[in-house]
Amino acid sequence: GVEKGRTDGKLEGLGEGRRIGAQKGRELGRELGFYAGFAEEWLKTSSEQTKLGKALKQLHDQIDDFPLNNPHYPNLMEKLHRIRGKFKQVTSLLGVAIEYNSTGTGTEKQSLSF
Repeated sequence: GVEKGRTDGKLEGLGEGRRIGAQKGRELGRELGFYAGFAEEWLKTSSEQTKLGKALKQLHDQIDDFPLNNPHYPNLMEKLHRIRGKFKQVTSLLGVAIEYNSTGTGTEKQSLSF
């Protein structure tokens, strides 16, 4: 009974781990896709000679360099944090307050004034 329980528990845990891993992978892919699309569109109208253009190019290059097919890459989260930081820099240079949200769309930050 105990051994069967352990075996069944391991199998159930592996299945749950796969489902959660796939879900997190999809979420990460959506986030990176949002940043990539943003950078590509703005690169079309920005000179790479400007500070904004250089930052957009760096963001695009960081996304291209992201190891999407290697979930065991040692510095995966560090690379993701750099991309998020570069995106914040770009939006600041543009003077827009946009952030990625989990629905896969950009939302403009709203501030209330009275």
